[in-house]
Amino acid sequence: MPETESSALHRAVTELERSVDDATARAVIERWRSPVRLAVAGRPGAGKSRVVTALGLPEAAEVHGVDAPDLPRPVLDHDVLALVVARTVSAADLEVVSARSSDDTLVVLGRTDLPIDADAVAAVLPPGMPVIGVDDVDTLTRAWATAVSRAAKHRDIAVLAAVEEAAARNAHGRSAIETFLRAPEAAHVRRGARG
Repeated sequence: MPETESSALHRAVTELERSVDDATARAVIERWRSPVRLAVAGRPGAGKSRVVTALGLPEAAEVHGVDAPDLPRPVLDHDVLALVVARTVSAADLEVVSARSSDDTLVVLGRTDLPIDADAVAAVLPPGMPVIGVDDVDTLTRAWATAVSRAAKHRDIAVLAAVEEAAARNAHGRSAIETFLRAPEAAHVRRGARG
């Protein structure tokens, strides 16, 4: 079976780690190696559990309440977020989506048993923010998979940028870093970032 782009980049990063002792680069590499952080969020009763089930997420998938009484405001800095809304988009929902990119956030209509106008929801959201009904499982799972893939690519780009910064700061490890940056795996990530 041929080597995938991802496994080739992992191999190149592992080789780089053996050659360079830079705390900043190591921290970015550690973050890059960690799983893509996923969350489902929404107001109480919005249908978060249905979305977790529809996406086939593990039971341990992070689910956060938005605008939930007696709970602290959640920190929603995950790589990919499904914001579940019911009936209307609240001020708390708008606050969440305004702080995020449409590339990594899906708005999901979680309570299809309640009256909700998808066009009205989309009209109050930032342009390009996808709105998908939880019952449209095919579209929802495709959009989710695309967002997760995009988040992984953003991580690849971030690791290259951090390594480039480390090369500028660290003359001792510069040779190994420059070798890594010239590797086909790194060049492929840079080409993808421009495309």
